[in-house]
Amino acid sequence: MTNKNSLDEKKIKKGLSTLRLGKDLEVFDTIDSTNSYAKALSEDKKLDGTVIVANEQTAGRGRTSRKFFSSKDGVYLSFILKPDHNNFNVGLLTLAVALSVKKALTDISGLDLEIKWPNDILFGDKKLCGILSEAQTDALNGKVKYIICGIGINCNNTFFPDEISDIAVSLRQACGKAIDKNELLIKLLYELDNVLYRQPYYINPCDMLLEYKKSLTLLGKQVSVIYPEYELCGIAKDIDLNGGLIVSLPDGEQKSIFSGEVKLRVKA
Repeated sequence: MTNKNSLDEKKIKKGLSTLRLGKDLEVFDTIDSTNSYAKALSEDKKLDGTVIVANEQTAGRGRTSRKFFSSKDGVYLSFILKPDHNNFNVGLLTLAVALSVKKALTDISGLDLEIKWPNDILFGDKKLCGILSEAQTDALNGKVKYIICGIGINCNNTFFPDEISDIAVSLRQACGKAIDKNELLIKLLYELDNVLYRQPYYINPCDMLLEYKKSLTLLGKQVSVIYPEYELCGIAKDIDLNGGLIVSLPDGEQKSIFSGEVKLRVKA
């Protein structure tokens, strides 16, 4: 009998139907960080479409270098992209990846999920999945040499540490049943491969953005954008063509946000 809570390299490779993503695949039981491992690969091994996946991370990272809880009940992967075209846009890529992840998780679980800009996947008001993209640029011409995109999914977790128990949720908790990690990964890589290679997001970015916005929470709501030194408050209005969140400030200025922690403002 297959262990649903453990990754099986043979089963994954047998089930893959991707054009490029995952053709080079490394599967680990435990790793420090899939993003760190991918970054440390020599240049000749940083192949476009390479995927590194693990059952557990001992040093998982989220946005702004936060620790990402990565127990053996989750699925943690990174993939490498080496753009060979002039339409590469890291901001739009981030949104396209989030949309693909949301599709895969919905298909495998049947859950009604939302996206918190730019790329957190939510069930209700709790985080189900986090995504971290890291780009390396050429020091001479400023072009992107490669990008490593890491995805951490709370899959079969039945509990979380006290400090995140009120803001995190797993697929198992949300849908009431254990999820087969291998089937989840196969579905996820198919959806990502589709938006990256088969029907690239940059061919019709407006169509992708329209679909993304349908899944986006916070639009039309009062938000706070939190930075280390200050905070912006306004109404989340739209997404621009570079993937930025357009926030309408109290003085009427429309500002595109590309960083910072965005939170819903709760009225006193």
